[in-house]
Amino acid sequence: MELIIRDLSKRYANGVQASLSTSSAFDGFNGDSLVGIENLTGSAGTDLLVGNADANVLSGLDGTDDLVGYAGDDVLLGGAGRDFLGGYEGHDTLDGGAGIDVAIYSYATNGVNVLLYAGTAFDGTTGDDLISIEDVWGSPGGDQLVGNGDNNVLIGDDGNDDLLGFGGDDILRGGNGRDFLSGGAGGDLLDGGAGQDVAMYSYANGATIDLAQGYGFDGLSTDTIMNIEDVWGSPGGDTIKGDANENILLGDAGDDTIYGGAANDYIKGEAGNDVLYGGVGSDILTGGAGADTFVLENGGGGIYVGRADYIFDYVDGTDKIGLTGGLTFGNLVITQGTGSNAPMADSIIATVGGEYLAELVGVDATLLTNADFVSI
Repeated sequence: MELIIRDLSKRYANGVQASLSTSSAFDGFNGDSLVGIENLTGSAGTDLLVGNADANVLSGLDGTDDLVGYAGDDVLLGGAGRDFLGGYEGHDTLDGGAGIDVAIYSYATNGVNVLLYAGTAFDGTTGDDLISIEDVWGSPGGDQLVGNGDNNVLIGDDGNDDLLGFGGDDILRGGNGRDFLSGGAGGDLLDGGAGQDVAMYSYANGATIDLAQGYGFDGLSTDTIMNIEDVWGSPGGDTIKGDANENILLGDAGDDTIYGGAANDYIKGEAGNDVLYGGVGSDILTGGAGADTFVLENGGGGIYVGRADYIFDYVDGTDKIGLTGGLTFGNLVITQGTGSNAPMADSIIATVGGEYLAELVGVDATLLTNADFVSI
């Protein structure tokens, strides 16, 4: 049997609340008891319709509706308006209908996998079918949320989430946890929320990302970046700039130029001939494969070796040390580690004024000559 409230929709224009799990309904004026009812059709207003353990059909009609399947293999029909659909247990069909509609998975505890482009979702126990859904609210666990060609809003909530906008001008909000956000095509908003979050540009072929200025350009569209601490670049030639936070900046393949900013950063060029600027702070610089340049400048180190940049994989004869900001080879003092200030296998580069700029891991100081340094 189906409870149809539509026929009195003028009277119920302000919406109804009906719950099959509690066998009760309220039409805005009076309460009803529901017996032997499996399906609900709401009003033209804002409805809250909740199913039970049976296979229910919940139809919201017009208005901004909340539909909760509860248990069983349910069919949730949002109708017109911005609707919020949560299937809960069972293999459910979530059909948002007209309007910008939301699939809700906040009930799932272990993370969900939602693919809007494929029309599928998996809540850790069962799969759902998604129709005419534009936005997704994930779970407290680690979620993978992928959009489609529309303008999607993907919210990760808690947990370490992977959010991929796919196409369209999307809004990605990571929430708590370490989240990985990739807008894909379109001009997107990437908001990492709380935690150490990552902007991913591995889909592009050369990108420009500036965390301090809060933007990323993938070669076609510009994204707005908020609450993002780390960046993973593209297979092409990237320009990546950090901010005042401690950043992890990875160039991926291609000839990348990476600037660390003002804190203690980890910078890795990966494959390609990369130029790495640690900037202020004690930074870890790894060039990866290719002929890389590690750039030093006055003010980028400190009065202790521990404040210098840590250059992990300098290869003499292949890589270079770049000097900028008026710094020259004649301003430098190059020594071998003593075992007390640094490992004896490492070289130390300081200025004649006593500022330690870099420690080169496993490099013989006697091999470092003027030919290994370039002005930038």
